[in-house]
Amino acid sequence: MDAKPSFLVRFIVIALVLGLVACSSRNTISYRSTNHIARGAAIGSVAGIVVGAASGGSIPAVAAGGAVVGGVLGYLIGTKTSAIYRLAHAGVYVMERGDTVTFVLPSDYYFDVHSPRLKTSAYDSLIDIATVINSESNAFVTISAYTDNVGEQRFKHQLSHKQAKRIAAFLWANGVDFRRLEAAGFGSSHFVARNSYPAGSFMNRRVEIRLQKETDLKQERKEFRKGIV
Repeated sequence: MDAKPSFLVRFIVIALVLGLVACSSRNTISYRSTNHIARGAAIGSVAGIVVGAASGGSIPAVAAGGAVVGGVLGYLIGTKTSAIYRLAHAGVYVMERGDTVTFVLPSDYYFDVHSPRLKTSAYDSLIDIATVINSESNAFVTISAYTDNVGEQRFKHQLSHKQAKRIAAFLWANGVDFRRLEAAGFGSSHFVARNSYPAGSFMNRRVEIRLQKETDLKQERKEFRKGIV
């Protein structure tokens, strides 16, 4: 009768598998385009061999199973990474800080002039953003739209609010759970550059889509709504 693997062996196996998975997920925000399906399958195979050797199981069978699981993981990682890669090359500024990912979209590229109507050229990037959001099943998403300070301020505030709501509707139509979305417009407040220069006004006309991973949805929603005037 075969002896069961010791607690120490099991611990080492688990540590190795977790380490391999961590290595595969480290590049989920990387802009490098790589074959994540092949990488995931390879990592899954190695993990399967380690588990099979430690548990006394059939190494080929466990390795094959690991390759399948790893391939699926690699596909999911590759889909998300490809989406972020395309966004970064489409003029979208992508920032990652801890458990927060923020996409900054220049409004001039996404909306008609002085309008909440989306340009058709913006669809692909917004679909990519929806892909990233859907890869983070527990993320809370806030959509904040801003304008420059040129013109009547009441109109600017209403315009930014409609633009934020329009993007939220687009994301919802592309599979994002509406219960995870909050959208609001803030007009010319929270400017990031001087409006006295055309380049500064351009930067201030923007939409920020913020993903907060693994968060308390009720608390995040409450905090977001505090800032809405």
